[in-house]
Amino acid sequence: MANTKTQGCVLGLFDTTVSPNAYVALAGVTDFQMGSSRNVISANTLASTSAEKVAGLLDNGNVQFNGKFQASDGKMVDTWDAAQSGTEFNWRVVFSDSPQTTFTFAGFVSNFSHSVSADSIVTVSGTVEITGAITDNLA
Repeated sequence: MANTKTQGCVLGLFDTTVSPNAYVALAGVTDFQMGSSRNVISANTLASTSAEKVAGLLDNGNVQFNGKFQASDGKMVDTWDAAQSGTEFNWRVVFSDSPQTTFTFAGFVSNFSHSVSADSIVTVSGTVEITGAITDNLA
């Protein structure tokens, strides 16, 4: 089985200012992580002798990203603006495999930070909180 390389993976947001409308990559991203978890509901009674649990709602979590600050990238500026406004956007993650694995979801930027240090470049980090379901093309 072939390994999927990280080079070529993309975090993008839906852009209604281009024709036709399309997902556009957030330039300068160096890494990102995403994951989900399911809430656990306690179903214990006073007669329980071991913990009894049922599956709760799926929380699709968030996407955390890091990258180089690029003021010339319109999507970087849109992401900053989204953090300030709380506006929800449609997002897509694309892996570099063939055919490409994709995950699409709605989300809002809950934080966006700039980092500056001596003898370095300006970097950014942010978090997109996923709201609702994730659509994927996995079998």
